[in-house]
Amino acid sequence: MTPSRFWVSYGVVVLAVTAGSLLLTALDPPRWWPFWCGMLASVAIGTYVVTVLHNERPFTLPQPHLLRHGIAPLALAAGGSLFAHEFLGGQFGLVAAVATAAGTAAVMYCEAVLSDPQPTGQETLQLISHLSVWVSAFLLFAALQSLTIPAPWGVLLLGLLGGLLASEVFHDANTVQSRQLLYGGLVTLLIAEMGWSMSFLPWGKVLTGLILLLAFYVLSGLIHNHLQERLTKWVALEFLGVTVVALGLVYRFHGLGG
Repeated sequence: MTPSRFWVSYGVVVLAVTAGSLLLTALDPPRWWPFWCGMLASVAIGTYVVTVLHNERPFTLPQPHLLRHGIAPLALAAGGSLFAHEFLGGQFGLVAAVATAAGTAAVMYCEAVLSDPQPTGQETLQLISHLSVWVSAFLLFAALQSLTIPAPWGVLLLGLLGGLLASEVFHDANTVQSRQLLYGGLVTLLIAEMGWSMSFLPWGKVLTGLILLLAFYVLSGLIHNHLQERLTKWVALEFLGVTVVALGLVYRFHGLGG
């Protein structure tokens, strides 16, 4: 890797994402959407550029094994900006924009390092990547509830996002890609069905996002451990305990039973 080229490119991308995030807080639809798409395009292209530079590869046609490293930063940028636009405003919107840009930049760097065949600090970087995926899942699940998308297409989009993010979690498992895609499809189906059923319940958007996040976390976590051949009864009980505690907290503080 040529350090100067990598850091210059990385800095340019971070500045572009930060400027885009801050600009979005001052715009209203329909002007908001073209700038939002432009910011996401800069994240996708920027992640690919810094990943290629980190691996000292020539800029040829997109290489699939490098393209997947753009999923986590792209999801965080999309989820953070959508959530801020739909639920926050004023100073909170500015804080959310800065947090989205900083988080996206951090995950982008982690993914660039993870793209190396022998990355340093792999376990820590993968943990950060997985955490960003779970945060992105909540932000996207909650924000999608506010968008005026017809029910069948909205549910389909919800499921596809869940499956795509789950596939990113499964990627570091030592198994063939076809199994990862198969289980990603299973998560897609289950999240879509759960999103469809919850659309008939009179719950708030954030509460719906939290429950969908819990379902996504349990599904992706159990499958991830299964793919790594680490799924024991104690691991299953751990996820069951997390589910019970999380539902108890939701019941207590969000009036699920009321």
